[in-house]
Amino acid sequence: RICPLSACSRARNACSTFRQAMTARELGQALRRVDGEDGAPRPSLMRDVWDLLALALPMFVGIASFAVMKATDSSLVGHTGTRYLKAVALSDLWTASTGVLIQSRAVSVFCAQAYGAGRMHEVGVWLQVSYAVLFTVMTIVAVLWLLTGTVLRALGKDDTIAGDAQYFATTLMLCLPVRIAFSQLSTFFSCQKIIRPSATCATTAMLTNLVLGCVFVLGIPFPGWHGFGFHACPWVTTCVEYGQFALMWLPFFFA
Repeated sequence: RICPLSACSRARNACSTFRQAMTARELGQALRRVDGEDGAPRPSLMRDVWDLLALALPMFVGIASFAVMKATDSSLVGHTGTRYLKAVALSDLWTASTGVLIQSRAVSVFCAQAYGAGRMHEVGVWLQVSYAVLFTVMTIVAVLWLLTGTVLRALGKDDTIAGDAQYFATTLMLCLPVRIAFSQLSTFFSCQKIIRPSATCATTAMLTNLVLGCVFVLGIPFPGWHGFGFHACPWVTTCVEYGQFALMWLPFFFA
């Protein structure tokens, strides 16, 4: 005689083995499809490289825009005199050392994970969290930038150089909110493979900063006028950075 309970147990084991076998076969078919053994076209290496560059290059332009504008400022100031160039170099040394506190890219990790998992609401939540954290840290950075002249005097620099460096750092301090806003919003878009807005705005800002700098700092191309010199340089950069953020944000705001 066969025990009914034993028969049911053997039947369940057989069904489980059958399901596992089917799962293994399905897994093998999936792996063969990935390897291209079933005749399906497999993306070429050059296609993968091109897709990677299509994402990386515009992201690089957006991230490097601030550094390029700083280099432009130094080049323009260098034509106004070595005194101002020295002041800008000392100012950049201090502001760059403290400005790293607001250059977080952690939002890219969290937003990318949320987007990959299909949790679109969390992508926006992480952007808001990054704004809350970085704007809080920004207050500390702003205070440190306000102390640029004090720090340079404590290091033995004369009052003239320290005063010029203080003016340059204090004016650029006004860029901190919009600089954070642009960098985090660019990262927010790039995590969703939306890279054209940040690249376009960054390229426009770099060219605009160069053109306006030549006009207002050096007086180019107007003959007989030498511009406003050193004191106009940080204001040009500040206005350009606000315009850069507005150019990217306003189209989405009014869409």
